[in-house]
Amino acid sequence: MNSSIATESVVSEVLRRKPLHRRFLRNSIAQLSQEELNEVDRYIQFMENEGLSIDQLASAYLLIVDDTFREEIRFKQTGSYRFSTFAEAKETVYDNPAYMKEYMIGLALSSFWC
Repeated sequence: MNSSIATESVVSEVLRRKPLHRRFLRNSIAQLSQEELNEVDRYIQFMENEGLSIDQLASAYLLIVDDTFREEIRFKQTGSYRFSTFAEAKETVYDNPAYMKEYMIGLALSSFWC
């Protein structure tokens, strides 16, 4: 199964910035069916048509990867997450339109690649 030029462009940019993610990401993509590969390609192409660049798509995916990693480390070290109430999360995360847009794009990509 082969991914498209759009997917490969995003993956290449992700791996350029985070080379240690190579084995994980390549293994995840290798597990996708052709239908799933086509779906992620359509999503990436849709986002490009909406004006997002390959760089922005890679940044969005890495936002999810990096935020999740930081939260996991914090939880293992302290036994708690960064936010202890919904109000804290709402103020810092959910009421931040720029962050939420990037987060949701990265979340969509990670739903395929994780």
